[in-house]
Amino acid sequence: MRQRFDLVVQDDPQALLRVVGLFAQRSLIPEAMTVRRADDSLHVALVTELDAPHADILVARLNEGVMVIAASRRDADAALAGTPSAGVAPGPDMAPPARRHELASALVGDRQVESRRDRPDHAWSA
Repeated sequence: MRQRFDLVVQDDPQALLRVVGLFAQRSLIPEAMTVRRADDSLHVALVTELDAPHADILVARLNEGVMVIAASRRDADAALAGTPSAGVAPGPDMAPPARRHELASALVGDRQVESRRDRPDHAWSA
């Protein structure tokens, strides 16, 4: 069953990492996540596949979070019933996956910028 989690968290860069971290600890990958800044807080909505009892446990853990002001959940399928699906067509700036490698280097202003992943001899170091 798909669940929608609605949260209000402090307007802090670490707040989103903490929220997403709780989902990652449970091996959950959100299907959708939206964040909206409002005054001095962030409004976060996440949709993921999870049964109701486990979703209730996750809401309790979220409400215990240091930067979480409020958290709740509801059945996402019921919440979205009757809502037309939003078809997203790729825009002119969105490259299909096959072309992303070709577009890794691009012009920024008058400089050529190249992605590090395109250089096979590059050694990743900390």
